[in-house]
Amino acid sequence: MYHNKRLLEFFKNNPHEVSNADIRDYLYHLANDRRASTSTLNTAINALRFYYGEVLKRRFVYEIKRPKKDKKLPVVLSQGEISQILSSVKNIKHKAILMLIYSAELRVSEVVKLKPEDIDAERKLIYVRGAKGRKDRYTVLSDVVIEIFKEQRGGCSRE
Repeated sequence: MYHNKRLLEFFKNNPHEVSNADIRDYLYHLANDRRASTSTLNTAINALRFYYGEVLKRRFVYEIKRPKKDKKLPVVLSQGEISQILSSVKNIKHKAILMLIYSAELRVSEVVKLKPEDIDAERKLIYVRGAKGRKDRYTVLSDVVIEIFKEQRGGCSRE
């Protein structure tokens, strides 16, 4: 509804007068003048396609090509930055979780689902259930994290 309304405000005419060129110009305006993200452009295309294709039964909207999503590299922290983060955490449980996330390359959603039986200290493996794409996977368990777990188990009582 939002993009349909903005399109009509942009051209100041009614939906039955909108042409293929109008839609193309509006999308160009979003991409270049407004610097809209790829997901915003795809949302606009979906909204316009639905309204003009399904509601008004017009075909021209189907000619619109979708922009491809940007592929960005992640920010990689230096060893010093990681050490600084880990040394600032005083709670041993929080430190163990952060070390586990960093060393085993786990997502937050994966680490919160971990159970004690998913960690195999002998083989130095972590079994991650229902990871991204609902796929199970194994990842490595760091020796340093094993030592932190032993330290936590010995020094803290279970809550």
